[in-house]
Parts: sequence; structure tokens; C-alpha cells
Amino acid sequence: RPPARPAPARSERPSRPDRAPRPKLHSRVEWGADNRLRDGKPRYNRTIQQVHVHHTVSSNSYKRGDVPGMIRGMYRYHTQNLGWSDIGYNFLVDKFGRIWVGRAGGALKPVRGAHTLGFNATSVGVALIGNYETAWPWKKARTAVVQLAAWKLDKYGRKPGGHAKVYSRGSDRFPAGRMVRLPVIDGHRDTNLTACPGRHVYDKLPNIRRRAAERAKRFS
Repeated sequence: RPPARPAPARSERPSRPDRAPRPKLHSRVEWGADNRLRDGKPRYNRTIQQVHVHHTVSSNSYKRGDVPGMIRGMYRYHTQNLGWSDIGYNFLVDKFGRIWVGRAGGALKPVRGAHTLGFNATSVGVALIGNYETAWPWKKARTAVVQLAAWKLDKYGRKPGGHAKVYSRGSDRFPAGRMVRLPVIDGHRDTNLTACPGRHVYDKLPNIRRRAAERAKRFS
């Protein structure tokens, strides 16, 4: 009988995801979230249309080991002073490029935050730790925002470099019920009367949008 044909060689190239991949995330456990400070269960959005970028207006001279304590301080302030059910931001990014899970409910899920008045129902909020009215955002931090935004937006078929028509639930800039055309990745000041996310981060948003769009396209 004829000799058996050799099996075709398998490709050694790893398969690519069909969506922008999830970046490395540091959990609530890692920054020491005390769940006793939380009030109520997480709420979820039906979809994600935008990523709102913020800054925390805190020190820029912190060290790596300072970050968990800084986040715990924000968490306590949001829950005990402002009366929110949890920390307001879905994610926080430090100047070393590490991404920290903020609000509870599951990092992979569309958890509703309390970061952008009037526009929390269809968005994700990410805050860069520091004051970016006075300092330029570090390159690693900007890259982390790019990776995070591409992952979250691509999952819902959104274009990081584009615009979206979103419904305002009422802010100091846009009254409730108004449809507003905004960048898919925007700064807090685009929706509210605030300097957030600081002028130096805001100036970098066009570059962040472009890079996030390129990253999403690369994995499509």
C-alpha cells in the first residue's frame, strides 16, 4: 500500500484575538478596597458608547508603592464624604502605566460609574492619577489609556477615533434630554464645566484617539 502522507505542519504563530485585547489590570484586592465602605449593588449599562478621561488632581510626585493608599483615600472620600455608593471611576491609571480597577462589579462588564455627571449611563470613566494642569502625562500612562480605551470600545463595536450621539441625563453644560455629539474618547470638560482632565492631558487626547483607533484596527 502507498506510504501515508505526512501531516501538514502546524503554524507556530499564535492566533490573534478578533477584538483589541484586555490590558493587564490590577484588582481592587491589590489596592486594598474595603468592601464595607460600599453601599448597594453595582449597576450596569446596556452598552458603552464612550470613554471619559479624567485626572484626580492629586500629587504628581508619588512613588509606585504610594498608589494603593492614594486610591484607598479617593475611595473613602467618594463613599464617606460625597455619599457615593463606591469609588466613582471605573479605572485609574498611574504614571507608571499600571491600570487599576476602580468601581466594583466586574472589570469585563459595563459597570455604571459616577465620574461624568449626565453621561454615566453609556460610558466608562478612566482617571489618570495626578494633576495634569501642572504636569504632562507620562508616556506609559498615555499608552495604558490607549490600551484600555481600545479594549473597552472595540468590545462594543465603537470607533475610538470617531464621534457618538449621546443622550444627556443632565449636567451643568447640557440639560437633560439633549442629544449631544461628542468624541468617543473625550475629556471630562467636554460634558461638564470643569478643567478636568487637565490641559496637558486634554491636549494629548487627539493622539490617544488616533493610537486607540490604530490598535483596534490592528486586531479586527
